[in-house]
Parts: sequence; C-alpha cells; structure tokens
Amino acid sequence: MLRGKTGRLFILASAPVPGVEFKEQILHRFDLSTRQTDKLLEGVSAFALSDSGEKMLSRQGDRWAIVSTGQAPKSDEGKLNLDDLQVWVDPRARRRGYARRALADLCRLLLEHVPAVCLFVRPENKPALGLYDSIGMTRELTYRSLVF
Repeated sequence: MLRGKTGRLFILASAPVPGVEFKEQILHRFDLSTRQTDKLLEGVSAFALSDSGEKMLSRQGDRWAIVSTGQAPKSDEGKLNLDDLQVWVDPRARRRGYARRALADLCRLLLEHVPAVCLFVRPENKPALGLYDSIGMTRELTYRSLVF
C-alpha cells in the first residue's frame, strides 16, 4: 500500500493460486472521502508513485508507462519507449553513489525475470567500467563498432 495525494491510497493485490508463484498484481486506488475503490491496472509487476502523488510509474509485462493517478489509464497512454535508452548524469550529481545503488537494484529486479544482464560500454569509459565492476559485473568479451 502506498499513500498518494491527500485522501488516496494505492493498493497492489493478487489472488493466490495454489502451487503457482504469482507476481503480477492488480492496482487499486482507494479514496478515503468517498470510501470507494477503483481498479486502475491489471497485470502489474512494478509500481511507484511520484512524490506529489499525481503521477505513477507502472510495469505490465515488458511495458512501462508514466500516467496520471486521477483515473484508470487508457491502453497505450504514457507508454515509455525504452528501445534506445541511454543514460547521462549531470556532472554536479556524479560520484555520490546514486548510480551504484540504482544499477544494483535494477540488475537485481531484472535478474528476477531474465537469466543475465548485458551492458555495452566503450572501453575508454573508465568511470562506467568502474561502476559495473563495483556491483559485481564481469567482462565477458570486447567488441568493436564499425561505422560506414
């Protein structure tokens, strides 16, 4: 259960199935003033609220989305395109341990669903290589990109 905007609670629930590990859940929003529960999403495997409680990040299967918490989202509303995701960090926020904690948590979550996590990094990117080493990643091979 998470607290959203004043008077709203968000609840993840799943029906147990004997002998089956069930990770996908149903997300409900409970309004304290009306005492009503609304079903927002089904098949949720990850969920987070913004600090203001006005937006939510959710995962359904391999689909991630950011939408308003005001009503149930439409099918493709807020869908994030993660195909070409890259990361850049403002130099003022670097070297504070944020990336190490975030990457370690991300890899832990990914490894619940996939057998391995693979990253491609340029060999001259020493800070990134140090980060990946610090969370226990190993270097399996070196590759070279050719651009024509």
